[in-house]
Amino acid sequence: MHPPLRRMMAVLLLVSLAAQTAAAQAQKKSPPEKATPENLRPAPACDSERALQLVSHQLADSRAMANGEKRSAVLARGAEMLWPFDQPRARAVLAEAFDVASSYYSGHGEVVERRAPKRADATYPGPPATQPDPRMSVLNIIARLDHAWAEKLAVRAAEETRERANVGADKELGESRAASRLVSMARSFAASDPALAVSLAREALRFPSARFLGSFIYSLAWTDRALADAFYADALRAYAESGVASLLEISAYPFALNNNFGIRPGYNSAGTAPPDFRPSPELQRQFVAAFLRASERSLGAAAGQPPPADNPQHASDPELIYAALTALGTLYGPTDKSFTAVAEPLRQMAGGMLSGGGLRRATNNAESSTRPKPEPAAGTDRIANVLAQAEKMKEPDQHDRQIAMGLWGYLGDEPVERLEAAGDKIKDEAVRAQFLDSVYFSQVLRALKAGRADEAARAAEKVRSLEQRAVLAWELTAAEHKLTGGGDAARAVAESVYKSAQRAPESEEKARALLGLAYVQTRLDPPRTTQLLAEAVSAINRLPSFDPFSQTVMRSVDGRTYFFYTYSPAPGFSLEAVLRELASRGDMDAALEAAGALDDRYARSMAVYTGVSKCLTDSRPRRPAAKKSDDAPQPPAQPKKRP
Repeated sequence: MHPPLRRMMAVLLLVSLAAQTAAAQAQKKSPPEKATPENLRPAPACDSERALQLVSHQLADSRAMANGEKRSAVLARGAEMLWPFDQPRARAVLAEAFDVASSYYSGHGEVVERRAPKRADATYPGPPATQPDPRMSVLNIIARLDHAWAEKLAVRAAEETRERANVGADKELGESRAASRLVSMARSFAASDPALAVSLAREALRFPSARFLGSFIYSLAWTDRALADAFYADALRAYAESGVASLLEISAYPFALNNNFGIRPGYNSAGTAPPDFRPSPELQRQFVAAFLRASERSLGAAAGQPPPADNPQHASDPELIYAALTALGTLYGPTDKSFTAVAEPLRQMAGGMLSGGGLRRATNNAESSTRPKPEPAAGTDRIANVLAQAEKMKEPDQHDRQIAMGLWGYLGDEPVERLEAAGDKIKDEAVRAQFLDSVYFSQVLRALKAGRADEAARAAEKVRSLEQRAVLAWELTAAEHKLTGGGDAARAVAESVYKSAQRAPESEEKARALLGLAYVQTRLDPPRTTQLLAEAVSAINRLPSFDPFSQTVMRSVDGRTYFFYTYSPAPGFSLEAVLRELASRGDMDAALEAAGALDDRYARSMAVYTGVSKCLTDSRPRRPAAKKSDDAPQPPAQPKKRP
């Protein structure tokens, strides 16, 4: 532990002990209370001055952090906590935080890291993970405190992103990344600050359309449909001269579809429309007119040139045009009698430029955009169909992949016994174990939904993954508390997870399972929380790259040549959640003691912030009453009484 922090913790604990002694003496004068988990540990009083000193220490300590991303996060969070008490200083710290984040972005750009495969014999590089933009973390805090300032900084962030796009030899790739980054920034504000979101998204319109621009527009429509429609019209005008590919990235919105036209499945997602979202005939007309003009220009430029190369991974303009016009003929043609006369010659021209493979792909893409998802026919045996497809595959990896992926979507509604039997046909032992873990995970959730806690507990014991079993212990805890007010089944599962964790080697899974168990015990056995938290902190200290603040649990299938996964939300399974729970129960000292035991400077600072957050929230100074304007109506004058 850093020496100044250790000294401050010692002072903190002495003050706490004095407060506890005084409380104990006062209790002697009154009848003794019945011992309960809530009153076993006396709650120390909140000392806001001491809490602010701890915040100031973290701000000073951040100067020793070499990582600009982490340093900016520590500065911004500390400034947010200072804001109600010392706004001028908080502003200065936030300005410094944004400068640090901007410098980090200018030097690194978009940081993409790959998660290493779990298997030593894996032939794939691992899934990519794009790291959050540190500027957005700061900007989100500033937007909550000072909207006007956030707007100015958003313009600066957009300019920096455009400048970064010009770094490197591949200008097209740089522009694509800049557009995606700006759209991602905009999406983070779509719900909380739509006006700021639109101002950022408009900066993205300077580049070719980003893949998830359509998803942003839908996100905006969840908050403000009129604003989303207006931005869509702006995007159409911006991309009217950019080409067919940019227009197709935003083609779904006027039709209230989830997939864009013409783009191959897997890359054509357009986001999710809000409930009761209706198509817009006017925006449909504007889109179709713009797309027909763009198609005519593209095909005219290609006339007389060699046919485009047949590339399944990158569709040519004729392939995109043929697929989109075919789909529009089905969806839009019946409402506009003039459409077919203009579109059909262009569609035939595009088809004439395509090879057999390109024409087949374009036709399939058009059909996938317009046909509804087929419902399984009555009596269809989905498991048998998946297994039959797998048996046709001679290569073992592909055989196992077909079974695991083919049945993944049925885990929650097919009989467990049949899924177990199907899992037994998976040849790779590790893949089989992971698949069955997900079978039992889904069985637990289904049983809890039906109120069958005992069945859920038995299924949970079959899950081998420590992390997943800890999540299920919490699900059991919450369900039993709601159903009966008890927790016997959850206690049994939690104790089983704990014993397994004691035998397990050091790993991220073990550390997160211990964190999860500490959170579970805040409900089942509060006095035990601090013991489990101390064990979790020790495990975290032995894993320098571990992120103790993640709030999701990944369920995956790791084959030798393939990998797929889903994330399950686990908001309580993070260091922050456990510390916040301790602080909310009045045990700020226990939270700070655990925070101070962390070796990593960044994790320690963020944990200290969590430990003092409730104290500072409860101690915020009251805002002075607003002064009445001179123009406000005055109450009628009261007649003077005679003496």
